[in-house]
Order: sequence, then structure tokens, then C-alpha cells
Amino acid sequence: MLVRVKHLYILGSLCLSFHLPVMFALDSGINVSSDAKAFYLTSLMYQKGRQKLPKDVQLAHHYLVLASQSGYRDAQVQLGLDYLNTSKPSHNEVEARYWLEKASQQGDALAQFTLAMLYQEGRGGNTRLREAITLLQASAKQGYLPAYTALGMSYASGKGVSPDLRQAFRYYKFAASHGQKVAQFKLGLMHQTGLGTSRDAVQGLAWLMLAEDGGFRKAKPFREKLEAQSSTEATQKARALKTTLTPSRSKYRKL
Repeated sequence: MLVRVKHLYILGSLCLSFHLPVMFALDSGINVSSDAKAFYLTSLMYQKGRQKLPKDVQLAHHYLVLASQSGYRDAQVQLGLDYLNTSKPSHNEVEARYWLEKASQQGDALAQFTLAMLYQEGRGGNTRLREAITLLQASAKQGYLPAYTALGMSYASGKGVSPDLRQAFRYYKFAASHGQKVAQFKLGLMHQTGLGTSRDAVQGLAWLMLAEDGGFRKAKPFREKLEAQSSTEATQKARALKTTLTPSRSKYRKL
């Protein structure tokens, strides 16, 4: 598709950093072929006010839309997230859903996860629980860890799938072992109560400690209650165990 470029933009050194050809589009009235990535980079420059371009939110949005319409996946993801931002005047969950669907169809893990959340909550359209599970599974297969936590929550609650606490435990365990704080908290509770796994107060306390240390504040009252119910020896064992539960650095793609 041909477009008439009315604004001077220079990709210059930014293009070089992306190993792209240096490209100039001049205000000369000529028609140039649509370059989706150029539109996207131009949007970033207007957003940040770089490469001699003024900071201009409206123009940044304009070029982001052009890039998205041209099929550039990263732009579609960013546009969808922008539409979800309640602090922006462009907030529109219907549009967010539309563009995240486009990016999800191109296999973007973040878009798949975010769209799944919209489907589960019925935001921007109808609730689609089964489709949400499919999206979460696709996102998880690409190694997107929040998708594992969300799958654990889905199996624990039976949202879009038959309730299965053992499966929920497996997803939580994988996400927790890779540093997901919510999953660490959920795993701690499952060990504490014996739901989906054998009851183990030491394991439960260790995971709750780890979640709290990572900044998950909701874990604190549960950790304090369990610690008060535990012996000094059990608490010491939990603290020692916690040091061995350092999140894995390896890049697993699936369970």
C-alpha cells in the first residue's frame, strides 16, 4: 500500500542500531511504499522525542496505528497495551482486544497472555473461557512464565477447564521454581493445606517466605500464621529450604 508521507523523519543511527538500511522519507509529495517497521520506529521516536523529532503523543499514536495496520506484530502488541492503559485518553478495551487478537494470531506470547486475561474477564467483548485456556497454553509453550501461573489458577478454579488441583499444582510448581511470586504464594498455600499435593508445613512455609522476600506482600499474614503454628525446628528447616529454592535461570519452554 502506498502512503503519502507528510512529515520528515530520519531513522539515522537508530536504524543502524537495528541493522536496518538508513531510510529517509522527505516532505516532497512523493509516494513511498509502506514500511511497517519504519512506522513503528518513527512512533517510538515521536513518543520519546528523539532523532530531532519533537515529543508528540498524537503523532506517536498515529504511526503506531500505521505500523499495526501494516501487520507489524510488535506495534500491534504495543497498540493493544496502550488501549488498555486507563491513564491514556485513548483507553478502549474493544480496540485493545482487536489488536491483541491480531498479534496473538502472529504468535506473540505477551499478546496471547493478555488477550486470555481479557477473555476470562469479559473485557472488551464476550467472555471466552475455553479460548482463554488455549491462548494461555500457547503462551506457556513459548516460555512466558505468567501464563503458567494463570493456567494454575484456571485449573484450581475450574475456569474454562475441569477443576484439577493436581494439574494446578504442577503449573504453580513450574512457575514458582522460575521466580513467579504469585505462584510461589499459591504453592505455599497448597503445601500448607494439602490441596493438590501432600501436606507439608515446611515446604509451605519455605515457599511463603520466598514469595514474601520477593515483595509479594499478601504472603506475609499467611507466613506469620503458619510460622506461629510451627515448631522452632520446622521454621528453621523452612528457612534452610528456602535458600535451595532459588529460581531457575534455565530457559524451559514447557513442562
